[in-house]
Amino acid sequence: MAAKPRVQRVRERIRDEIASAIATRLSDPRLEGVWVTAVDIDDGLELATVLVRHVSQDSSRSKEILKGLTSAKPRLRGMVAAALGIRKAPDLRFRWDDALEKTLRVEALLEEISREPRAK
Repeated sequence: MAAKPRVQRVRERIRDEIASAIATRLSDPRLEGVWVTAVDIDDGLELATVLVRHVSQDSSRSKEILKGLTSAKPRLRGMVAAALGIRKAPDLRFRWDDALEKTLRVEALLEEISREPRAK
């Protein structure tokens, strides 16, 4: 089901604002090279789940990156509230975007299956 237009607009603005803040306004070295891949927000605009990845596609730093984002959460919420012109920004949850790893795993399994001899 497609998101309501307002929810979609808020989702995009939150993604853009957090990505911009990470790239230009936060000085935490743990956040260098972090991408915001998606934002999902509930219909009540109270909770936003922010999916992130590192530019290197290396998930070994995921815990460190998520800790950095969690420590920056109050500042990011303030930036989001200012950008959206609202008093109270949605609560932010940060999650590692593991879609790439899952896709690669499925492709590897399909490749493995295709190499197996077929039973007659």
